[in-house]
Amino acid sequence: MSKSDSRNVSFSDLSSRRDDILQDRFRLNSFESLDYKQTDNVPKREFLRQLGLQKRLQLNHSITVFAKWIIYFIAGVLIGLLAVGIRLAVDQLRSIKFSLVEFCLANYSLSVTVAVFIAVNIVYVAIAFVSAVLGGVI
Repeated sequence: MSKSDSRNVSFSDLSSRRDDILQDRFRLNSFESLDYKQTDNVPKREFLRQLGLQKRLQLNHSITVFAKWIIYFIAGVLIGLLAVGIRLAVDQLRSIKFSLVEFCLANYSLSVTVAVFIAVNIVYVAIAFVSAVLGGVI
């Protein structure tokens, strides 16, 4: 296509090309890029206002942002509850371990107490290993 051919483009060609570009943009709106800021400028708002799409896009954007924050809130609450559960389980296991060691210390020799202490620690490490392996798969 030569330079003279590119200058002889009709208005209907530009209009259909603009419609194709708009369709592509609306089709790609379902994808989100975190790398770039969305443009917010006067010519774009005027163009969308002329098409009658500005308020609809603002409403969809507001709903999307609100839904994201709800999901973030739910995830934060669940992670906090999981952390509290882990802390309570660790405290309970620690109290069981030391009560068992105190019992062995009072009734048996020091070597049996050390062996029980090491055995309990090995069991804890085995439980942590199995939960990490299975948790990584799930």
